[in-house]
Amino acid sequence: PIGRTPRSNPATYVGAFGVFRDITQRKVAAQKLERRLAVEETLSRVLTRFLREVSLDEMLSESLAEIAELAGADRAYLFQVNHERGEVDCSHRWTGSGAVHEPSQKSTLPIRHFSWAFGKFAQAQTIMLDDVRELPEEASRERKVFVDRGVRALATFPIVVDGIVYGFVSFETFGESHHWKEDDRS
Repeated sequence: PIGRTPRSNPATYVGAFGVFRDITQRKVAAQKLERRLAVEETLSRVLTRFLREVSLDEMLSESLAEIAELAGADRAYLFQVNHERGEVDCSHRWTGSGAVHEPSQKSTLPIRHFSWAFGKFAQAQTIMLDDVRELPEEASRERKVFVDRGVRALATFPIVVDGIVYGFVSFETFGESHHWKEDDRS
């Protein structure tokens, strides 16, 4: 019978037998489902903010923070493009300590510092790098900006309407490289 230890007599141990089942695939599937549920719950809360009577800045700040925490980012930014001035303005910033950058304290950067990235944005392409040092040679200016700021991994999502880049959301990590999950794209 299963569950009994074989013995030749009551005092002598002869061996053991059992049934083992590899549940690795089941565990991996359960982890993926848990992650997907967390993503869907976060998106639901973010979208619900649009229905609440809160200021747009408050809604954007709260949503940026929640998405960044879900993605495992250390910092997150929302940039708006000013095509007339050739600049991007950081309208919202979140850091891991929970401090949210107020819209009145904007940081402005020239678009020319991000020409490779804007080429990708113009094609509505997401940029996801587990290590910014993997940026191609044509992105050497961007690589220098990120490395000088201590950024290790980067995920950037353009905001494009009718082929015009209006802005982008960027998530950054520091320290060791960070593996962005496929769910982070959706």
